[in-house]
Amino acid sequence: LINGFNEEVHDVIELQSGKVIVVGEFEAYNGNPAPGIARLNIDGSFDNTFQVGTGVSSGNLINTVVELADGKFLIGGFFDEFDGFTTRNLARLNADGSIDTTFFVSSASQIYNIYLLDNGQFFIGTYSYNSDTITGRLAKINPNGTRDTAFNATGITTGSTEVVQVLDNGQLLVGGFYSSQGSLLKLNTDGSLDTGFTPADINSGIEDMELQDDGKIIIGGNFDDIDGRAIRGVARLNSDGTLDDTFNPEVIAQDPDTYAGTDDFSNTVYSLELRDSGQLLVGGDFRSYNTQPKSPLIALFAGIPETLNTNPFEISEGNVSVFPNPASDLISISSEKEIQNIQLFNISGKQILNQQDLRSYNHRLDVSQLSNHATTITKKIIIN
Repeated sequence: LINGFNEEVHDVIELQSGKVIVVGEFEAYNGNPAPGIARLNIDGSFDNTFQVGTGVSSGNLINTVVELADGKFLIGGFFDEFDGFTTRNLARLNADGSIDTTFFVSSASQIYNIYLLDNGQFFIGTYSYNSDTITGRLAKINPNGTRDTAFNATGITTGSTEVVQVLDNGQLLVGGFYSSQGSLLKLNTDGSLDTGFTPADINSGIEDMELQDDGKIIIGGNFDDIDGRAIRGVARLNSDGTLDDTFNPEVIAQDPDTYAGTDDFSNTVYSLELRDSGQLLVGGDFRSYNTQPKSPLIALFAGIPETLNTNPFEISEGNVSVFPNPASDLISISSEKEIQNIQLFNISGKQILNQQDLRSYNHRLDVSQLSNHATTITKKIIIN
């Protein structure tokens, strides 16, 4: 029996080695001490060479983690120390998990996301930083932890930022919920508002955002109306912020004014990842898509996303874990809830494996017979 993490997972990143860093509100993984952060091997086992010491204190948490170019990590969350070293809600770890004591933050509000730039600088959403009050609740931080005072988000008058995307010209697209300003803003490089950007009217917040190579903008969130049209959870905008009517996963025949959203996601979409294949990973707390029961992590085709993705991806639904990813022989599936059925589909959507009445908490799925040296079969897994 594999119990996994004993509390909530808030973020996961995959390393080049295939290992993963997991952060959250947990204190243990399969009985191993994991004070808010852990590194797992490719097979899902606990990596005890990642030396985080006492990590964050009980009752504190880590919301987000990013890997830096030098192999170190930035973590943000709600904590006042890491392994006994005092630092407020933001810390830098060495590649082995130990605290980097050269990076210190005396004050910052709880940090939910870190938006890393190519030059090593990064953005965080915070009310204050090292005793400075932060205009627009968005701060730009230098690699050494000092604030870039040339950036002041005067373009944001209220609300909070959930996601930042940097455009080729250096401007920023910021998403969140800004009350009278809407849910999507474009800022100039100094943080002032680009008043020429007038996006669609989105009735609620944006939680995540991806940019396509053609400049179009995919947004995810808890909205259910855009420009008066019933669009729920995911939508695509043109580069000028207007609604892209061609992003149409399933046109409702009797209502030509509905676009990518009617009956789409039953609840909030928190995470998007646009893959090189053009497919879109979608994560959130929804339980259905187009009225059909679905896992809180599915994938859609970004062009006309009416079919579930068949590329392999790691599933993380509450306490469900699937390792390794990708796999050529055995896949280990574990859950704190009893696994009843497992279905496997090939790239065309055809079911190629169906295991029923498993009644197990830990199952190993043999997929070796489904691929050979000449052919790689891309699969989708559904777990009930």
